[in-house]
Amino acid sequence: MNFFIDLSDKRNNYIANSLSNIGHTVIKHDFENNQGTAGDGFIFSPAKKFSLTEIERFPSGVIVFAGNLTEELKYILNKKNIKHINLLNDENFVIKNAKLTAEGVLALMIGCTGKSIFENKILILGSGRVGLAIASLLNKLTVNSDFAIFHNDKFAIASFYCNKVVFKDELPNEIGKYDIIINTVPAKILDDEILNKINKKASILEIASVNCLNKDLLNLYTFNYILAPALPQVYSAESAGTIMLESILKQLSNLKNNDYCK
Repeated sequence: MNFFIDLSDKRNNYIANSLSNIGHTVIKHDFENNQGTAGDGFIFSPAKKFSLTEIERFPSGVIVFAGNLTEELKYILNKKNIKHINLLNDENFVIKNAKLTAEGVLALMIGCTGKSIFENKILILGSGRVGLAIASLLNKLTVNSDFAIFHNDKFAIASFYCNKVVFKDELPNEIGKYDIIINTVPAKILDDEILNKINKKASILEIASVNCLNKDLLNLYTFNYILAPALPQVYSAESAGTIMLESILKQLSNLKNNDYCK
């Protein structure tokens, strides 16, 4: 099978080598040229944000491995009989990737303040898979951390991993106590009221796909805001590539069993 791979993502270099070693044809992807024919595979980072122009350039009948797409982009792919495999729908991949993300967060935490991580007061915003993976890792290291949750039904599970659970309406009064704030929520959850109460020497680690605050207002504050997308690619590209490849090969096997590709 032919695979066109976006090699701008470090993980994909390991995927390309592995696919080549098991007999597939691997070609560096280039949106400027109309590459590929029906049945070929195209591999991108799960964090890739496609433009309308890029989506329209895919040949009909190919398979695209990527992450989430807007309804508009999915509609265009469907019209061209293009199979979109969303790697983020693979629970096994998402959990393993969350663990690698947690390791990247730990590396950032060690370098973002002048204090030991054991001396910092840490708040994790959001108790989804990534938030829980971070809390679990910190818990194993006996690093104290708290959770800020935005859905009350998350209270029970969050309580197992942290010292304290902060509810959404408590956040303005609590956030000033923390030295490191780790955002995992893909939404602008820190409004002006909350931003004004953040510790001036605090560091906010932004690992979500959507910023938790208005970046245009950052010049009004002295806290350190660190954009940290795609941490597995940065700190553990080989391991991240391995779990991506596992997911891709599993999805391909399912497609072959359904006679989608030969």
